[in-house]
Amino acid sequence: MTDINQIFPNTGYLKAENVDESGEQVRTIVRAEEQEVDYNGTVSTRIIVELEPEMDWACRLSLTAAGARSVAEAVGSTKLDEWTGREVELYATDVFGFGKTHHVIRARAAQGLA
Repeated sequence: MTDINQIFPNTGYLKAENVDESGEQVRTIVRAEEQEVDYNGTVSTRIIVELEPEMDWACRLSLTAAGARSVAEAVGSTKLDEWTGREVELYATDVFGFGKTHHVIRARAAQGLA
């Protein structure tokens, strides 16, 4: 059976499956910026977060409003320019929305796991 991860192996963005495979990870935010992203003809606003250190998986995270709120809470600021240099712990979890369950990445305050 064909797996979509084989068809689209590296989108350049971190996926929940990457976090599942490597476990919870503490990463430093290098940059966070608002971008308009086109998903199959639908343009939406996302927050794109670049992370370090680079691992064997992507170092960028595309955040919806809920994901952005989790990072804002983790770093203690809703201002994107104040996210730079802050550490967050990334973890994968399931959330229910739009009629189905989604496997997503969330952030919480780093607790010295680096």
